[in-house]
Amino acid sequence: MQEVRITADASGYNPNVLFVQKGVPTKLIVEGKTITSCNNEIVIPSMNKRQKLSKGETVIEFTPGNEDINYSCWMGMIRGLIKVVDNLDTISQSDISAAQNAAPSSNAAGCCGGGAASGTSAQEPTIYGTNISQVPTERLIKKATVSGDIQSLTIKGVGADFEPLMVVLNKGINAKIDFDLSKMDSPDGEYTLLDVSYNKVTSFKITNSKGEFEKLFQNPGTYLILNKDQLVLFFQVVDDVNNADLEQLRREYIY
Repeated sequence: MQEVRITADASGYNPNVLFVQKGVPTKLIVEGKTITSCNNEIVIPSMNKRQKLSKGETVIEFTPGNEDINYSCWMGMIRGLIKVVDNLDTISQSDISAAQNAAPSSNAAGCCGGGAASGTSAQEPTIYGTNISQVPTERLIKKATVSGDIQSLTIKGVGADFEPLMVVLNKGINAKIDFDLSKMDSPDGEYTLLDVSYNKVTSFKITNSKGEFEKLFQNPGTYLILNKDQLVLFFQVVDDVNNADLEQLRREYIY
């Protein structure tokens, strides 16, 4: 058995790069120091794992295979990497430095309302700034517009961030979602829609920064959108989009 440890606090998950040996049963121990609305659930897509965190230690057990393992907070804005190697004894400082440089970028400040406002060190702001608690709800969460038997919305983004972060949809009405990601960094590729149990529902592609997604959601629930094993946004399907309480959704899912 091998053990690796990270801490969860207002700045994110630290360290954000870990090394484990292939084929050896592993305990990932997450020490919750400061639990926020963003870091309170760790997501490991390749393992179909979602684990709620609390103060103290939370243990996640797995046996690494051949592939490196990405993990993130449930919003996908705090990210980390577990490097899988054949032999831990052969890891050099240059290997560690290279892995840290290649690790997925994170922005705990944009996700959790960190930065100077919460006493943590300043971080690179996203389109939402360094304190998401100051961002109007209508930027973070948008309702689809229903017209007859179609509901529609356009999702945009800048840099690494999507706008909005949550789309509210009406059950039983065909959803048509357009993506205009011309101002994002490298948005092209395959995107996967999962339910909250991490079962794949469908997938779609973004090409030349444009894409379109259509689906009829029959039941209320939360659906996750992943790209390259990172959670990038999600859909909330409700009984009646006109009566959806965006402030309640914000308190429950964002901050």
